[in-house]
Amino acid sequence: MTQVSTERPRKPGIYRLLVLIFILILISAGYYWYRIVSPQRMYQQALNLSSSHPAEAESLLEMAIQRSPATHQEWLYLRVKLLVNMNRWEEAAGQWSLITDPANLPAEDLCQLAFVAKQQGHLAFSEQVFQAAKHEQHLLPDILRSLIQIHLQLGQEDLVIQECHELLEIKPLDSTAWQIIGTVYLTRKDFKEAEDAFRRCLRTSNDPRQISSVRENLIQSLIDSGQLESAQEEWNHLQATSSVLSERAILEYAWLLRAKGEYEQGLKFLKEYFKENRKLSNKALLMRGMLLMDSGQLEDAQNDFQQIINIEPWNKEAHQQLAMVYTRLKKTDFAQKHHKIAEKLNNDTLALLKLNSQLRQNPGDTNLRKQIADLYRSLGKPDLARELLKSHTSFP
Repeated sequence: MTQVSTERPRKPGIYRLLVLIFILILISAGYYWYRIVSPQRMYQQALNLSSSHPAEAESLLEMAIQRSPATHQEWLYLRVKLLVNMNRWEEAAGQWSLITDPANLPAEDLCQLAFVAKQQGHLAFSEQVFQAAKHEQHLLPDILRSLIQIHLQLGQEDLVIQECHELLEIKPLDSTAWQIIGTVYLTRKDFKEAEDAFRRCLRTSNDPRQISSVRENLIQSLIDSGQLESAQEEWNHLQATSSVLSERAILEYAWLLRAKGEYEQGLKFLKEYFKENRKLSNKALLMRGMLLMDSGQLEDAQNDFQQIINIEPWNKEAHQQLAMVYTRLKKTDFAQKHHKIAEKLNNDTLALLKLNSQLRQNPGDTNLRKQIADLYRSLGKPDLARELLKSHTSFP
């Protein structure tokens, strides 16, 4: 009798499980290679190629950044520098915006990048990079000086004053900071603050050129505030210490004579310094025109003011003075025309101050930037308009 086997056939399930585990291990290893090891190798290759082949390095780095599951600040920063090196500023700015903690990057390297951006006219991008480097105390004075220059170019005067005072806390004998503060206050017609800043600058400066320039500013501030005797004293000091007087110094003395009511003396003084065969600047024409008007020579004054407007149609002062001439000549229509132009230019100037203040709060507002750029153009400052729009396209 044949014995029947009771042993059951072994199930293939265990083999399938082992195969599945093996496949999962391979997939995990592949994923690890693709997402961890491969991006690291790409970054290292990009780093090695960054000096000799920046385009190839940037392409590798872009893939490494896309593949890596983690965000590496140094990878993003290297790509920013490579894009800048290839003059791809808009992409560089976009990449920069992804760096969450730029203050941890090397400050000296940041300053070099910011300086390049500043030199190329990408002011908003440069400002952001300089700001990231401010934590390094030994670099702070130079960073502040650069930020002051940037904000002066962008017309952001409040920030200029703030940064000048920050600089003076570190470098109390920095005469240029006082000069800049005084100049800003002078443009704002805050003569008391301007005078104080200019006098502080004169006490700390050892640069003869700076001293002459600042003394000229001080004279203007004193004349505009009605301190004629003090202005005369400063002008006498300037004349005694200068081998050659600048055009500005000459015009300031003519203005001083005008303020004293000595119109004919002022005209005579200008004639001595500006010979007949020399073409007068618009500033000299404006001064001569005002002296001519004050002395009753209205037609000659009209010619001087009109010459200025033909060259600088945005010259508010020339329009104002010409309106006054036409009023005295009983030419009411012409007077009203130039008065309205002067009033519009003045309103545009005030609007510009207001919009620049708003822009500091909303630097990414495209419409606001376009409005400001239009105002710069209408006020005869197309370079500032270009800088403003360029800085916007270079940093969103």
